[in-house]
Amino acid sequence: MTRPNRATRLDVASVVAHGSLRTVTTLYAAAAKAVIDGVVIVTDLETIRRVPPNTVVVLSAHMGSGGWQVSAALRHAWERRASAVIIPYSTYAESVISLAERLDINLMAAEQDPSTVALALAAEIGAVKSVAEVDLAQFARAVTRESTVSNVLKTISYRLGTLRVTLEHDGTVLAAAGGADRDGVPVHVDLPAIENWVRVKLVALVPKIRGYGPDEVRTFLEVAAPSVQAAWMAGEINDMAASAPTLALAELSHAVMGDAGTIDQVYPNLLATLGWHANQSYVAVWISHPRHQPHRVGRTAIVRLLWRKVWARRPLAEVLGGWLSVIPVSDEEGPGWIEIRIREKIGSSLAELGFSAGTSRRQSGIDDLPAMVQEARVAAEYGIRVAPGAVTSFGQLGVGAVLACTDDAAVTLVAGLTLPELLSAPDRDQIIRDTLAFLDNQSSMTLAAKSLKLHRNTLQQRMNRVRDVGIHLDDPAQLLPIHIILTVLKRGLRVPDTD
Repeated sequence: MTRPNRATRLDVASVVAHGSLRTVTTLYAAAAKAVIDGVVIVTDLETIRRVPPNTVVVLSAHMGSGGWQVSAALRHAWERRASAVIIPYSTYAESVISLAERLDINLMAAEQDPSTVALALAAEIGAVKSVAEVDLAQFARAVTRESTVSNVLKTISYRLGTLRVTLEHDGTVLAAAGGADRDGVPVHVDLPAIENWVRVKLVALVPKIRGYGPDEVRTFLEVAAPSVQAAWMAGEINDMAASAPTLALAELSHAVMGDAGTIDQVYPNLLATLGWHANQSYVAVWISHPRHQPHRVGRTAIVRLLWRKVWARRPLAEVLGGWLSVIPVSDEEGPGWIEIRIREKIGSSLAELGFSAGTSRRQSGIDDLPAMVQEARVAAEYGIRVAPGAVTSFGQLGVGAVLACTDDAAVTLVAGLTLPELLSAPDRDQIIRDTLAFLDNQSSMTLAAKSLKLHRNTLQQRMNRVRDVGIHLDDPAQLLPIHIILTVLKRGLRVPDTD
């Protein structure tokens, strides 16, 4: 779309310099730029009290015949935020000019008949408004042609001289276009209301030095708002369709945990739809929300709009407890780059929403798909406990991560990450049983040995193995996580309570 070269709104200075007011005499020019939306001939003070802002007030010959009436007219015009006051040429005095200066309102004198001045200015205003209406219609057609929120915002910004334009929800920027300047007067317009949908608004920052006033910018935003809404809804429908395979993967991962080879049997085309390649490495990304946070219709649309800043081409599926995506990675990309990208693109937005993100370790085999999903979920839920906006890698977790786990499968994953020596130890069953007895008896060797029907010295010798497999019972912060892990492992291994 071509940006118009001519202004769509008049201002006092340009009309005095080149337009219909070039024949008037300027008695005082206000410091601030004054735009013109209309003109009115005033025959009494009561009329001035009803004029809208940005109006040029032309005093009739009768009204301008008395000095006190001119002074009163100036005061009322200033209160109504009029653009300028034009008085008959012969009636002004130094006191009137001084008053205009104190009020900082444009004051001019005309030798012509007031009606002639007003008619000429009205004709010029009408011509400009006609151009503005045509330009607004062209703008409306331009934004309706765009199919994505990003492109609609770019069209708005371009038309308004690259002003910064954002789509926001509760202060969180979901999408943006235009300059990086954060200074200016914010002008916002709510998107058309949809029942049970989240409240979202268009916001433009209007610098004072620009040629566009807040009212004009608001008009353009109001025209564009339905197009933004339509593009957003269309994008959400497309995202829902694109995320269906990822959603199926997440649901199937819960069903076949530990038997992942059945994925290709149950859903033979699922991996192909996901774009899964046997020789490609992948990382799962899970975005989690606080468990106590009530569900809101439209929340997924907000998260998906944010996700496009990170990976526009990778679908994000809504799953139980959050949102999931699977990202292909190459060997050239170093560890941690996905977490860095998420932090840079949407980290602050996630924090504002109270969400967090987690990533799995790199995997390439089909059998590892379910574990990837679980790892990313555990990392994200642990991040919620750390701080809103946290982006956590599963590979960097410690045993404390089990405090965020909601099922045995997740605890087992953390155990495999943090206590690999224990899981591979030939005497792991005995270590699990002995350590749990020790913890259950308040770290008393005597009471633990008694509960196990062992001699105290025998248990003492066995407990020397605990540190060898990575269990550190001298760290108070690890006692509860270790107890949770061992309890889950004991259930899974069906360790007997006695010899």
